[in-house]
Amino acid sequence: MDAIVFFSVAVLISSIMLSRTYQEYRDEVKVPELDAAYDVSSFLEVLLRGSIGEGMSLNVTGNMTIRPATTVGECLAMEASALLNGESADAFRGMNDLILVIAGRIAGQLVVPHVWILHSLNDSWIPVVEIENHPPMSENRRAAWFDLPADGADRCRVTLVLEPALLPEFRDI
Repeated sequence: MDAIVFFSVAVLISSIMLSRTYQEYRDEVKVPELDAAYDVSSFLEVLLRGSIGEGMSLNVTGNMTIRPATTVGECLAMEASALLNGESADAFRGMNDLILVIAGRIAGQLVVPHVWILHSLNDSWIPVVEIENHPPMSENRRAAWFDLPADGADRCRVTLVLEPALLPEFRDI
């Protein structure tokens, strides 16, 4: 019986110490929040106007060629049009990886970018492309969007979502 009481007291004391240590840690380390410095619409504008920076040939019908000076916005518009016309999303994987790298460099190390292309269908927006490493996990995120030039009735929108990076996601710190 003495061993059970001793063990219970040891577990209680350990729990209290761990709880206090965790609370002290939470008080010292603040999770970065998206403040006014993160104007997502400005980030989106810079992303869409920036050049892709690398030439590539995409394996789609008609063999689409991307020049290094082509803007990210033009690339996303071409991708949206091609996907809505039945092309495979696999053909754009390399370009999307490059766009995610560019978005990450613009946003910086403290935030995680998500770039989505949405298609308007029956007054709702359906995801066509989700360029991201993982879906957003934080409730503290901000978004901005821009309507792509449309051919006919096909309306598409580029949405940029920024969320604070979690500690394991910090790079080079």
